[in-house]
Amino acid sequence: MTVAMKRFPAGTTSLPSEIEDVYKLYAMDITSKEAVKAALDQNGLEIALDGEEESNEDEGMWGDIDSVQLIDPKTGKVEDDEMYETLDDAVEQGDWEPGQPFNFVVRNVPARLKEMD
Repeated sequence: MTVAMKRFPAGTTSLPSEIEDVYKLYAMDITSKEAVKAALDQNGLEIALDGEEESNEDEGMWGDIDSVQLIDPKTGKVEDDEMYETLDDAVEQGDWEPGQPFNFVVRNVPARLKEMD
């Protein structure tokens, strides 16, 4: 969030909550997408998005998030067994912070076989 703060006038001590949630949602989406890419890569697959090679402007279009669990960064355990249905819910209701680990289930990821080198 310190990088985001640099976009505001000097002396600004906190981001407006609406903007902070947008930054957090974007960070959580990109993190999830990168984890999915790594899992697909281990299975010889890659994300197949029409006309968008390695674009970060596809928020939420790369799969359907089914559930999210936040993990307590101090204990490494799932927080209170709460499940969130979307990344939005995890940010808004669960108070997810960048750097905090989380588990998620994603379905309907558009994938294709990786092209041979």
